[in-house]
Amino acid sequence: VGDERALFRALAQGVGLGCSLSMKAQQLRERVEATLQDGDIMLVLDEAHYLWPLANIRDTWPTRLNWILTALVNHGVPVAMITTPQFWQRQKLIESKTGWASEQFIGRLAHFQQLPEALADDDLEAVARGVAPDVDAKSVKALVAYAKLSRKYLSGIDFAVRRARFIAKAAGRDGIGFAEIREAIQGSGLP
Repeated sequence: VGDERALFRALAQGVGLGCSLSMKAQQLRERVEATLQDGDIMLVLDEAHYLWPLANIRDTWPTRLNWILTALVNHGVPVAMITTPQFWQRQKLIESKTGWASEQFIGRLAHFQQLPEALADDDLEAVARGVAPDVDAKSVKALVAYAKLSRKYLSGIDFAVRRARFIAKAAGRDGIGFAEIREAIQGSGLP
């Protein structure tokens, strides 16, 4: 999200807080802080590299990360950040441009887990079965092959299954099989 109000509105909605459109960023922030600090909630932030400033880097400190540290982590709120290597690249850029020191941030990282570049076929099969538990082994193998060939990777499995369900429904069928999976994959045009 681009501004603080949008960030805190998204967080408020994520933890089930009502937030009218007229609420200011500070009001939203206070409600989110109170809820997270008083509850048994873990905050999971996907695409955490967007927590770093995206514009005016020379003049902007990482206020979002500072907020996470001071308002959440310092109060015992568990926070998980899921990100790509862009996170560390942005961190180095912000440090070099602003003079912000990352020692306190790094010091608060309780656990860092780097995921493998690619998943094993067994893991891809488990994802395919999770997304489409009603398909046969041949369809699962096709979904795994598609995930490995497509730049969509895991989301390719989801895409192919959703498209296959659409194809089946349009043809008046309730379930999906290999024919629908194959048609969905072929119609994707790969990447």
